[in-house]
Amino acid sequence: PDYHSNSFRQEHLEFRQEHIRQDRDIELTWINYLNMSYQSYKTFKVELKDGVAWVTFDFPPVNVQGKPMLDDLNRLAEALESDREIKVVVFQSAHPDIFVSHADIDMLCEIPATERSRSEPILYLQQVLQRISSLPQATIAKVEGMARGGGHEFMLACDMRFAARGKAVFMQMEVGMGIVPCGGGTQRLARQVGMGRAMEIILAAHDFDADLAERYGSINRALNPDEIGPFVEELANRIAKFPAGSITACKRCVIK
Repeated sequence: PDYHSNSFRQEHLEFRQEHIRQDRDIELTWINYLNMSYQSYKTFKVELKDGVAWVTFDFPPVNVQGKPMLDDLNRLAEALESDREIKVVVFQSAHPDIFVSHADIDMLCEIPATERSRSEPILYLQQVLQRISSLPQATIAKVEGMARGGGHEFMLACDMRFAARGKAVFMQMEVGMGIVPCGGGTQRLARQVGMGRAMEIILAAHDFDADLAERYGSINRALNPDEIGPFVEELANRIAKFPAGSITACKRCVIK
């Protein structure tokens, strides 16, 4: 063929345009597939944007951490584990005063008294939170309300934690209920704040605020309510620009 002829150039241009259209169709199909993978949750909504998954808890009245939420988190983790397009996951709440509240007391009360049966829901809770902790993505808890008991343990399972001054309240109340924190709170809290301060938080079962949490080290930073949103968004978008493999490798090196 005459590579310099106008007809050849036109055919070549049309060929390239057709391949560009096909590539776009494939990309749109993949995006639609990903979006479908993050739908139909009962206890939260997921929005994907520029490599960041924004997970917003919305389970009235108080975002209780029961089996529906654990099932949703387990399914979310399954989708994220094989998704290399998403590099950051931000957990936040639609409730103005609550991030995630305690474990579902009714669920605990319904557990039979046998040792094996009593352990099964606890093991499930531990497995789900460990799965969240082990995600290949960077995980951020954006806490603008109460995070007590299981909600506090969920926050501790995230890589980074930021809390709003005057709004965020933390607590591990289990000792007063005759049980122990069973969602990994004892181990993760001690790692974050040290053994002595972990003992204080767990055994005193007091509420504590964002400033004390920052001073003790259970959160990265305490921020004013009007600052936390822009700060977390900027941080998440910055991390999402980096290679997925590097993010995962850095996490593994720090954790292990």
